Amino acid sequence: MTETAKTRLFHGTVLPLVAAISAISFDSHAQQQEASAQTLEEVIVFSRYREESLQEVPDTIVALDALEIEQKGITNLMDLTRSVPNMDFETVLHLGSVFINMRGINTMRGSEPGVSVYIDGIQATTPLQLSQELFDIESIEVLKGPQGALYGRSAIAGAINVVTKKPGEEIENVIRLGVANEGEWSASFKSSGPISPGTLYYSIFAGTMEWDGDIDNTYLNQPVNFRENDNFRARLVWRPTDRLEIDMFANYDDLYGGTYHFSTIVDETGRAIFKNAADSYDYPIQAESLTTGDRTFEELALNVTYEPSFGGTIKYSFAIQDLEEHYGLPGTAAGGDIDPSYGTGNYDMTPFYVIHNSQSFWREGMLNELRYISDADKPVRFVVGAQYVNQEVDDILPIWFGAQYFAGIIPGNVANNLPLTDGLSMDANLDAFYFEANYTRREIDALGLYAQVNWDLTSSTELTLAYRYDRDERDKLDKTSQAYDETTFTGGMPKLSISHDLSESGMVYATISKGWRSGGFNKQKAADDPTDFSILYEEEELWSYELGYKSTFSDGKGTFNVAIFHQDIENHQAFAFQPTLASQVVFNIPEGEINGLEVDLNRSFDNGWDLGLSAGFLDSEITEFDGLKQGFGRPMTAESGEPVEGGKFPNVDHRQINVYAQHTAETGFGNLVSRVDYVLNDDKQWFIVDGQNEEGARDFLNASFMLTRDNLELMLWAENLLDQESWASYEPVSLHGLPQDIANLNMQRRFGMRATFRF
Repeated sequence: MTETAKTRLFHGTVLPLVAAISAISFDSHAQQQEASAQTLEEVIVFSRYREESLQEVPDTIVALDALEIEQKGITNLMDLTRSVPNMDFETVLHLGSVFINMRGINTMRGSEPGVSVYIDGIQATTPLQLSQELFDIESIEVLKGPQGALYGRSAIAGAINVVTKKPGEEIENVIRLGVANEGEWSASFKSSGPISPGTLYYSIFAGTMEWDGDIDNTYLNQPVNFRENDNFRARLVWRPTDRLEIDMFANYDDLYGGTYHFSTIVDETGRAIFKNAADSYDYPIQAESLTTGDRTFEELALNVTYEPSFGGTIKYSFAIQDLEEHYGLPGTAAGGDIDPSYGTGNYDMTPFYVIHNSQSFWREGMLNELRYISDADKPVRFVVGAQYVNQEVDDILPIWFGAQYFAGIIPGNVANNLPLTDGLSMDANLDAFYFEANYTRREIDALGLYAQVNWDLTSSTELTLAYRYDRDERDKLDKTSQAYDETTFTGGMPKLSISHDLSESGMVYATISKGWRSGGFNKQKAADDPTDFSILYEEEELWSYELGYKSTFSDGKGTFNVAIFHQDIENHQAFAFQPTLASQVVFNIPEGEINGLEVDLNRSFDNGWDLGLSAGFLDSEITEFDGLKQGFGRPMTAESGEPVEGGKFPNVDHRQINVYAQHTAETGFGNLVSRVDYVLNDDKQWFIVDGQNEEGARDFLNASFMLTRDNLELMLWAENLLDQESWASYEPVSLHGLPQDIANLNMQRRFGMRATFRF
């Protein structure tokens, strides 16, 4: 972004917005004599492993309670990202690919996550787990900025803490039925309560859903993004004494659906379009078959919590996680040309047999974590802990080549500005060559040691000191050649924060913290040496500097929070594809920086209305890059037509604004809660080439009406009422080296009804 553009953004958008919000905030202090019939309920968070008011924690945190989660229709982490500024997701290729980014830092295929996710105290050990459905949620906390000290490996950009409802003393049974457009239906049942009151409690949940999909294959005239999902969870909570609790649960999530449905970026004549096509969406999906995928996730976990006589809390967490995913296997297409001889992943993105593939993943993870949390009523409070994670990762990517691939017909058409499919024959097959790429096994042993101290220097000033040390041991085996290599990455993550209460209703804080993400092995081997498997991507480091202000106003009816931050990043990890080796690789952006601003304003009124605004703005720049050194085989400079230095960090929106209005009223039919959310996402550049593949402003409008009477709850909901098109991913030729750009569309307008009965 040029200095002129930066100045225009800052003065034309950011300053007026902050000024308006500040005026509302400070003017409202004059309204202290108002009646306080309705105040915002104090939000309690557990982000530092102890209960605290959200407004007293010196971090940028977005906290959602059960009601807001239900009204926003949040059933997975993709839904969550749509309502949190400076947070987004990318999904591409297969069902398990949900990659969350925060404050400009990406998660991508092949690397560790950039955001650490905990669900009921158990960390997700692979990003492929993040596609699982969430249910029975009590709260979600989103912590922004490096959170390595307490949330460990993968928390370079932030952390997400999801808490589901524990069973209680009362028996609760819940039946929920739902219907929606495009043939969607869902049903779930939950039962919870005491087996032995005061000692043993249970909870079981089972759910299923089907959806026909809303994006069409333009060649077959059939929807491509259909899905079916079945999930089950069982939980036992045992309290044998007042000091000991053992919380055990098992999860099963099975997902099947359409996948690999790339749009081919061509004009109406079938000719490839380059550089400036990401701001339009009318491109064909023209595979000759409907590729399907399936993903199964299984988990056994427990949390043991003990309160010793000398004070504090000891907590031990253990989990075994198993994930298996396949897409494009021979004979598994749901429609079109189903030839059991070949994989159905349409690598060439045309309705002809040129090149196909499938892919399979196996992930096994084991987690052990032990921590001690001191009592909360002391002037010095601390947490110390250790975490050990083991992962075993297996991959295979079979590829079927046809004679038309080796003839170079599609690249030749692109070079001569002809339609992609000119000269291709429907009579061809894929028998020319078969190759199994990425047939690998990797293992990770990760040990983390951490501590955090919160010290009340005075009654109004708190100092936070934290540190985490990580050691990642990694090895890799090529199952074809038996080539083997191993390496170790180590990193330290310090944090220093100081907060000061300006009054009973306002506080300021300053934080310096370091984030770290382990490096690793790419799946490819060196082209000139089939025994060499030592191609690495480097560990990523991030230093964050943040200033923040948090306040309440109007007798607790409103909150106003603002944070500004600067991030210096070394070796930012990004994704590319090398077609000559059929390799999905992670490369490093040597240096970059990100500046950001986040504001959050909420106001509750006595007449039942709640209004809110949150916004996030980023200004990022890649300050060092050499395409030759990073393995692209070309310089990637302004002179070569692919400028990278000076460009933005890829695949993230640099401007996001969320506005909501909610009204609660008692009616003759019951309690009615009505809510409208408006979301603006803007200024995204797909991949790293500056000024190319930019996606502009996208407006999303969501609404819900929830009526509750006695044990019955009815909800009407709608997402993306404006039917705004957008990309879930966009991959230009500069990323993957294929002849044409390809992309995945997001879901379109959705609306439906849910009925919930509790007994």
